[in-house]
Amino acid sequence: DLVSLKHAPLYYGGPVRFQTLPLVSLIRKAKEGYTEIVKCVYFGNPVITRQVIEEIKLKEESPDDYWFFLGFSSWGYDQLFQEITEGAWRLCGDPIEHLDWTEN
Repeated sequence: DLVSLKHAPLYYGGPVRFQTLPLVSLIRKAKEGYTEIVKCVYFGNPVITRQVIEEIKLKEESPDDYWFFLGFSSWGYDQLFQEITEGAWRLCGDPIEHLDWTEN
């Protein structure tokens, strides 16, 4: 029963792996299985995200604490660096301030 996830935020993560429907998540507090990617933002891979969904279904977690992403984008090893050099990306010192995270 996924009724508890009905109102959880779901975002489009990108077209690279959209067909296989990978579901990943972000959270703002440290949690076992999550990897800190920037200060106070943690990434959950598809396996840990499925576990979190089970916890939400059991009402052990709130969907409001998570951002869920379907699909993702990726770059070759030097591709992202090249795009940054070309000015295709805007870099910032505090990426958290640019996230529109819903406050509970």
